[in-house]
Amino acid sequence: MHLAGKQVRLNNRIKMRVSARRELTSDIAEFTLSPVSAGPLPPFDAGAHITVETPSGAVRCYSLIHPSDAPENYTIAVKREADSRGGRNPCFGIWN
Repeated sequence: MHLAGKQVRLNNRIKMRVSARRELTSDIAEFTLSPVSAGPLPPFDAGAHITVETPSGAVRCYSLIHPSDAPENYTIAVKREADSRGGRNPCFGIWN
């Protein structure tokens, strides 16, 4: 995660839930991730990434979109790849 031009590594985990999903193209969906517990999320600059551990145990890194100094949620875009290591289906189980 990048804050004010500096790279910051946050070791604490934040439990999130998918609060919204929007199809951007036939192969790309945008997911809004909201914290399960109340509390502020760390701010982020353009180019920041988060590591997502899915219910299936898969771990993936995604770029955060819509940078904010005071985010209420995080948004990522996920592309469906036919020959991926698992990608979207085990991550969210909602590719239809």
